[in-house]
Parts: sequence; C-alpha cells; structure tokens
Amino acid sequence: MLTISSRREAAGRAVAAARTWWRVWSGWAVTAIVVLSYLAWTVPALRQGGPEPFIHLGRTLVLKSQASPAISSRAASYAYDGDIGFDGQYAYFLAVDPINARYYMDSPAYRYTRVLYPMTARVLALGRPDLVPFALIAVNLIMIGVGTGALAALLRRRGFSPWYAAIYGFYPGVLITLQRDTTEIMAYGLVAVAIYLFEARRQWFWSAIVFALAILARETAAIFAIGYAAALLLAGADQGQSPSPLAGEGRGGGWRNAAIFASAYAVPIMAWKVFLRVWLGSWGLDAHLETIPFGGIAAWFPWTAGQVDEVRIVVLPAVLCGIAAAWAIFRGVRRVEPFLLLANVVILVILLERPAYNDISSSGRITVGVVLAAVLALPVLAVRVRAWIWAAAVLWLTPMLFWFALPTLRAYFAVLRHRLGG
Repeated sequence: MLTISSRREAAGRAVAAARTWWRVWSGWAVTAIVVLSYLAWTVPALRQGGPEPFIHLGRTLVLKSQASPAISSRAASYAYDGDIGFDGQYAYFLAVDPINARYYMDSPAYRYTRVLYPMTARVLALGRPDLVPFALIAVNLIMIGVGTGALAALLRRRGFSPWYAAIYGFYPGVLITLQRDTTEIMAYGLVAVAIYLFEARRQWFWSAIVFALAILARETAAIFAIGYAAALLLAGADQGQSPSPLAGEGRGGGWRNAAIFASAYAVPIMAWKVFLRVWLGSWGLDAHLETIPFGGIAAWFPWTAGQVDEVRIVVLPAVLCGIAAAWAIFRGVRRVEPFLLLANVVILVILLERPAYNDISSSGRITVGVVLAAVLALPVLAVRVRAWIWAAAVLWLTPMLFWFALPTLRAYFAVLRHRLGG
C-alpha cells in the first residue's frame, strides 16, 4: 500500500508540475503559433513577388513629384496597384525619405501623424531604401508577436486562458494590415503592452509612455489611453474600488495621477501636431465620424459582395460585442473593459465614416481595436454574456480558414509536390 500511495503522490506531483508548466508557457505557445503562422504565410508571398506588392503603390501619387530621387527612381520599377494604391504607400514614402515624402501624399499632415511605424522601419533598414520594403514587413511581424504575447500575458494574469489571445492574433484585420504595410498592428500591439504595464502596480507612468507611442502609430489608440486615464482618476476617487484592475491609489491621488498619466500620453501627439501645423500648414484632421449610426456602411447600399463581407465580418460581430458590453454595464460591471469595448464599437464601427467602408481591406484593419477590446473584456463578463463574444469570434475567424490557412497550406503543398516531382 505504501508503494501504491507513493506512486499516486508522485503521479499527482507530476500532473501538478505539468499544469504549472502549461500555465507558465501557454502564453509563449500561443504567441509562437500566431507568429509562425504569419511567417509561414509571408515566406511564399515574398518568394512569389518580393516585398514590393505589400506596399500597394498608386501611379498617381508616385508620378506626383520628382522631389525625392530615392522614392521616384525605385518606385518607377515597382508594379502599381492602380492609380490610387493603398495606405501602405504612405508608410513606405515616409520610411524612404521622411523630408520629401510630403510631396507624394494626398494629405501630408494627416499621413505624417502616423509616423512611428515608418520611422521604426527606417531605423531597422539602416536608412537604406532597398531594405525598407523588407523592414516594413518585419516590423509588423514583430509587433504581431508583441501584441499577442502581451494580451496572452494579460489574460493569464487575470486567471483566464492565454489561448484566447489567438482571437486577436488571427483576426482578418491583422492579416490585412500585414498584407498592406499599414499601422494598425504596431498601434494595437503597443496598446496591449501599455495595458499590461498599467495593470502592473506603480507602472502606470510607463504605461502612458507606451500609449503615447501607440497614438503616434495610429490616433485611434487614444480610445484606450483615455479609458485608462479615467480608470486611474476613479481609482483615486473611490479609494481603490476602481473600474480597472488598478487598486490602492488612495483618496486624493486620482486627479494628480490621472493628470500626469494623461499628460504623458497626450503631450507627444500634441507637440507633433503643432510641429506639423507649422511645417506643413495643416493639423491633419481629415478623418471624421458619421452623424447617423451605421451611416457609413448604409451609404453604400445596395451592397456589393465585398460590402456584404464587411457586414458579416466587421459590422455584425461588432454589434454583438456592443450588446455584450452594454449589457455588462447595465448589470453593474463598473470596470474599464466593457466601457472600452463599447467605445471602440461605437467609434470604429457604428460611426465609422463612409470612405472606410469602401471594402474590407479598409474597415477590417481599422477595427482591430474592437477585437483587442473584446478579448480584454472576456474575463470581466458573466459567463452567459461571453456567448455574444464567442459568436463574434466565430464570425471573425471563419474567413481566415479561406483567406489564410488554406492558401498557405496550398502554397507549401505546391512546393512539396514540385520538389518530389523534380
């Protein structure tokens, strides 16, 4: 009996050790799976066409000026994506020639506002124009890992499975951003890091610094920064009974800490905007919100097949998330996460402007913040309310089977068949 008991104890310790190991390393595992999956997609894409198709250059903008030889001479040899191209070209212009890129832009002050991503790629490329297209892709791949990893760590800290970070990692908007060299992956990856720092006690100042960087990547990251500034304010007012995971700030400290926090993330973007106003003569405030709910998507009716995809992949899941957030707030959940989810749904979907709904490549990437907010809200929602988020996740992730998983597998199968046949 002693032997049997010892064996059972040993087995129990082994199981407990395995569970501990799994809890510790599961966040790394989900991050590795997400990053390796995107890397597996990227390699065949680069082998087929190189990094230039990720930029989506428009003929009209490239031919608009000859002010920058670094832009004009190289871009002339690239394949154009029609006359207009896509937003990734602005990041490319900025990374290649930050001073003269303005001559190749439709609204320079607006495009220069999102400066962090192209400047990071420029540094990674060591200032070499021939390396910039590769650097833009590399930065986005790195930030997919950073964002997924930070979100997984947040979920684990809250006692929730880190594997739900894969909902964010495999959202179609993340793939669209990678495909088109745009800024959303960097912006929301930094938001996830900022929230992770915010929830680490006494790290809220560094959280604000990272929020400032996120806003310099894309202004809509400010939705999260404003929400956490409000959470910090209420943490002091309510003596730790806050709508955020932060606790223990104490009465009287809320206003001071919230002001420091808000200043730390707001001053950099305000100073940069002032500089752009002086240099380029504009504040770059081109984006706007619709005044009528769902007016942006409704303006395209009758919808094409592409707009039907937007309704199914972007609008409907966001509405489900908005219902879940509103219900949680109505039922007395006074934490920052449901409020942030509702704010992202309202601003980035319900009131999203008409031009952003021209196709899924625009609305899909813009709404990455909705998915991040939804995953962050999961641990604070009641079990029955989470069902709305699960339904949204199904609508988000199903297209990735056909847009991402199957094409990647086909690409590698074709290589394998070619080698075996050779």
